[in-house]
Amino acid sequence: MPTFGFSAYLKLCASNERPQRSIIRERLSPVKSEGYDFHRSLRLRTQRVMKGSHSLAEVLQSLSEIKMPHERESVRRGIQSLTKWRDLNPSKIFEVAPATYESPNAIFKVKYTPDFGVRVNGRNTAIHIWNTKTPELSHRVVYSALAIFSDHYRNTSLSSLDDIAVLSLRDDTLYHLALNAEAAFLGRAMVARIEAQFDRTRDEIDGVRPDSEPIQRQW
Repeated sequence: MPTFGFSAYLKLCASNERPQRSIIRERLSPVKSEGYDFHRSLRLRTQRVMKGSHSLAEVLQSLSEIKMPHERESVRRGIQSLTKWRDLNPSKIFEVAPATYESPNAIFKVKYTPDFGVRVNGRNTAIHIWNTKTPELSHRVVYSALAIFSDHYRNTSLSSLDDIAVLSLRDDTLYHLALNAEAAFLGRAMVARIEAQFDRTRDEIDGVRPDSEPIQRQW
Protein backbone atom coordinates (compact mmCIF):
# COMPACT_ATOMS: atom_id res chain seq x y z
CA MET A 1 0.00 0.00 0.00
CA PRO A 2 1.56 3.35 -1.01
CA THR A 3 2.43 5.60 1.93
CA PHE A 4 2.78 9.36 1.53
CA GLY A 5 4.74 11.61 3.83
CA PHE A 6 2.62 14.59 4.82
CA SER A 7 4.36 17.07 2.49
CA ALA A 8 3.94 14.61 -0.39
CA TYR A 9 0.23 14.23 0.45
CA LEU A 10 -0.19 18.00 0.61
CA LYS A 11 1.43 18.27 -2.82
CA LEU A 12 -0.91 15.57 -4.14
CA CYS A 13 -4.00 17.30 -2.73
CA ALA A 14 -2.94 20.70 -4.05
CA SER A 15 -2.21 19.46 -7.58
CA ASN A 16 -4.58 19.44 -10.53
CA GLU A 17 -5.96 16.19 -11.92
CA ARG A 18 -3.23 15.48 -14.47
CA PRO A 19 -0.25 15.90 -12.10
CA GLN A 20 -2.21 14.02 -9.44
CA ARG A 21 -2.51 11.01 -11.70
CA SER A 22 1.18 11.25 -12.63
CA ILE A 23 2.12 11.21 -8.96
CA ILE A 24 -0.14 8.24 -8.28
CA ARG A 25 1.12 6.37 -11.35
CA GLU A 26 4.67 6.77 -10.07
CA ARG A 27 3.62 5.43 -6.66
CA LEU A 28 1.99 2.41 -8.28
CA SER A 29 4.99 1.66 -10.49
CA PRO A 30 6.62 -1.73 -9.72
CA VAL A 31 10.01 -0.09 -10.23
CA LYS A 32 10.73 1.93 -7.12
CA SER A 33 13.32 4.67 -6.95
CA GLU A 34 14.73 5.83 -3.63
CA GLY A 35 14.97 9.34 -5.03
CA TYR A 36 16.44 12.29 -3.17
CA ASP A 37 14.92 13.78 -0.04
CA PHE A 38 15.02 17.54 -0.66
CA HIS A 39 13.40 18.21 2.72
CA ARG A 40 15.92 16.40 4.91
CA SER A 41 18.40 19.30 4.96
CA LEU A 42 15.71 21.71 6.13
CA ARG A 43 14.28 19.32 8.73
CA LEU A 44 17.69 18.78 10.32
CA ARG A 45 18.35 22.52 10.55
CA THR A 46 14.82 23.19 11.77
CA GLN A 47 15.55 21.09 14.84
CA ARG A 48 18.73 23.06 15.51
CA VAL A 49 16.91 26.39 15.23
CA MET A 50 13.85 25.43 17.26
CA LYS A 51 15.76 23.69 20.05
CA GLY A 52 18.36 26.46 20.23
CA SER A 53 21.25 24.01 20.01
CA HIS A 54 22.90 26.12 17.29
CA SER A 55 22.94 29.85 16.57
CA LEU A 56 21.46 31.18 13.34
CA ALA A 57 24.98 31.99 12.13
CA GLU A 58 26.07 28.39 12.74
CA VAL A 59 23.02 26.99 10.95
CA LEU A 60 23.54 29.27 7.95
CA GLN A 61 27.23 28.40 7.85
CA SER A 62 26.32 24.71 7.68
CA LEU A 63 24.50 25.33 4.41
CA SER A 64 27.85 25.01 2.63
CA GLU A 65 27.42 21.25 3.16
CA ILE A 66 24.51 21.26 0.68
CA LYS A 67 25.91 20.64 -2.79
CA MET A 68 22.99 21.67 -5.00
CA PRO A 69 22.70 25.49 -5.28
CA HIS A 70 18.90 25.61 -5.62
CA GLU A 71 18.43 23.35 -2.58
CA ARG A 72 20.92 25.42 -0.59
CA GLU A 73 19.08 28.65 -1.42
CA SER A 74 15.70 27.10 -0.61
CA VAL A 75 16.90 25.95 2.80
CA ARG A 76 18.49 29.35 3.48
CA ARG A 77 15.22 31.15 2.78
CA GLY A 78 13.30 28.61 4.83
CA ILE A 79 15.59 28.91 7.84
CA GLN A 80 15.46 32.70 7.74
CA SER A 81 11.64 32.63 7.63
CA LEU A 82 11.53 30.08 10.44
CA THR A 83 13.84 32.20 12.59
CA LYS A 84 11.60 35.25 12.20
CA TRP A 85 8.56 33.16 13.08
CA ARG A 86 10.35 31.71 16.11
CA ASP A 87 11.20 35.21 17.37
CA LEU A 88 7.46 35.93 17.44
CA ASN A 89 6.65 32.57 19.05
CA PRO A 90 9.29 31.97 21.74
CA SER A 91 7.33 29.35 23.75
CA LYS A 92 9.02 26.12 24.83
CA ILE A 93 9.40 23.48 22.12
CA PHE A 94 8.14 19.95 22.71
CA GLU A 95 8.12 16.75 20.67
CA VAL A 96 5.00 15.25 19.11
CA ALA A 97 4.76 11.64 17.95
CA PRO A 98 3.93 11.05 14.28
CA ALA A 99 0.58 9.62 13.20
CA THR A 100 -0.38 7.37 10.28
CA TYR A 101 -3.74 7.43 8.51
CA GLU A 102 -5.12 4.64 6.31
CA SER A 103 -7.79 5.50 3.74
CA PRO A 104 -11.25 3.86 4.19
CA ASN A 105 -10.75 1.36 1.37
CA ALA A 106 -7.14 0.57 2.33
CA ILE A 107 -5.80 2.15 -0.87
CA PHE A 108 -3.14 4.46 0.56
CA LYS A 109 -1.64 5.71 3.82
CA VAL A 110 -0.44 9.12 4.95
CA LYS A 111 2.12 9.80 7.70
CA TYR A 112 1.96 13.12 9.50
CA THR A 113 5.31 13.88 11.14
CA PRO A 114 5.32 17.13 13.13
CA ASP A 115 8.63 18.99 12.98
CA PHE A 116 7.98 20.34 16.46
CA GLY A 117 5.32 21.24 18.97
CA VAL A 118 4.94 24.72 20.44
CA ARG A 119 2.36 26.77 22.32
CA VAL A 120 0.72 29.24 19.95
CA ASN A 121 -1.90 31.69 21.23
CA GLY A 122 -2.32 29.59 24.36
CA ARG A 123 -2.78 26.32 22.47
CA ASN A 124 -0.38 23.35 22.35
CA THR A 125 0.13 22.95 18.61
CA ALA A 126 1.91 20.34 16.51
CA ILE A 127 3.48 21.96 13.45
CA HIS A 128 4.64 20.53 10.13
CA ILE A 129 6.69 22.93 8.02
CA TRP A 130 6.15 23.46 4.29
CA ASN A 131 8.85 25.06 2.14
CA THR A 132 7.89 23.92 -1.37
CA LYS A 133 7.45 26.51 -4.11
CA THR A 134 4.82 24.65 -6.14
CA PRO A 135 2.01 23.86 -6.02
CA GLU A 136 0.64 26.78 -4.04
CA LEU A 137 -1.28 25.92 -0.91
CA SER A 138 -4.80 27.04 -0.09
CA HIS A 139 -6.59 26.99 3.23
CA ARG A 140 -9.09 24.46 1.89
CA VAL A 141 -6.38 22.03 0.77
CA VAL A 142 -4.37 22.26 3.98
CA TYR A 143 -7.42 21.82 6.20
CA SER A 144 -8.53 18.78 4.21
CA ALA A 145 -5.09 17.20 4.63
CA LEU A 146 -4.80 17.95 8.35
CA ALA A 147 -8.36 16.85 9.14
CA ILE A 148 -7.68 13.15 8.64
CA PHE A 149 -5.42 13.24 11.72
CA SER A 150 -7.69 15.17 14.07
CA ASP A 151 -9.22 12.08 15.70
CA HIS A 152 -5.81 10.51 16.29
CA TYR A 153 -4.45 13.48 18.19
CA ARG A 154 -7.73 14.13 19.96
CA ASN A 155 -7.84 10.60 21.36
CA THR A 156 -4.19 9.96 22.06
CA SER A 157 -2.90 10.03 25.61
CA LEU A 158 0.68 10.63 24.48
CA SER A 159 0.34 14.38 24.28
CA SER A 160 -2.06 17.11 25.37
CA LEU A 161 -2.45 18.77 21.99
CA ASP A 162 -5.03 21.42 21.26
CA ASP A 163 -4.32 21.81 17.56
CA ILE A 164 -2.31 20.59 14.56
CA ALA A 165 -1.02 22.90 11.88
CA VAL A 166 1.11 23.54 8.82
CA LEU A 167 3.58 26.43 8.79
CA SER A 168 4.28 27.66 5.27
CA LEU A 169 7.74 29.22 5.22
CA ARG A 170 6.99 30.56 1.76
CA ASP A 171 4.50 33.16 2.98
CA ASP A 172 4.72 32.90 6.81
CA THR A 173 1.20 31.49 7.03
CA LEU A 174 0.27 29.16 9.90
CA TYR A 175 -2.71 27.01 8.94
CA HIS A 176 -4.52 25.97 12.15
CA LEU A 177 -6.86 23.01 11.79
CA ALA A 178 -9.00 24.21 14.69
CA LEU A 179 -9.84 27.40 12.80
CA ASN A 180 -11.90 25.54 10.21
CA ALA A 181 -15.29 24.13 11.18
CA GLU A 182 -15.70 22.23 7.89
CA ALA A 183 -12.37 20.41 8.16
CA ALA A 184 -13.82 16.94 8.80
CA PHE A 185 -16.02 17.14 5.69
CA LEU A 186 -13.16 18.49 3.59
CA GLY A 187 -10.89 15.69 4.78
CA ARG A 188 -13.37 12.95 3.84
CA ALA A 189 -14.07 14.54 0.47
CA MET A 190 -10.39 14.82 -0.40
CA VAL A 191 -9.65 11.22 0.61
CA ALA A 192 -12.55 10.02 -1.55
CA ARG A 193 -11.20 12.02 -4.47
CA ILE A 194 -7.69 10.58 -4.06
CA GLU A 195 -9.02 7.02 -3.73
CA ALA A 196 -11.00 7.51 -6.94
CA GLN A 197 -7.85 8.78 -8.66
CA PHE A 198 -6.03 5.63 -7.55
CA ASP A 199 -8.81 3.48 -9.04
CA ARG A 200 -8.75 5.34 -12.36
CA THR A 201 -4.97 5.23 -12.58
CA ARG A 202 -4.88 1.50 -11.81
CA ASP A 203 -7.46 0.97 -14.56
CA GLU A 204 -5.26 2.88 -17.01
CA ILE A 205 -2.22 0.83 -16.04
CA ASP A 206 -4.19 -2.44 -16.38
CA GLY A 207 -5.66 -1.37 -19.72
CA VAL A 208 -9.29 -1.33 -18.57
CA ARG A 209 -11.64 0.27 -21.12
CA PRO A 210 -13.27 3.56 -20.09
CA ASP A 211 -16.73 1.98 -20.50
CA SER A 212 -15.92 -0.94 -18.23
CA GLU A 213 -17.99 -1.36 -15.10
CA PRO A 214 -16.39 0.73 -12.33
CA ILE A 215 -15.20 -0.78 -9.09
CA GLN A 216 -17.76 -0.28 -6.34
CA ARG A 217 -16.39 1.57 -3.35
CA GLN A 218 -17.96 2.19 0.03
CA TRP A 219 -17.42 5.87 0.68
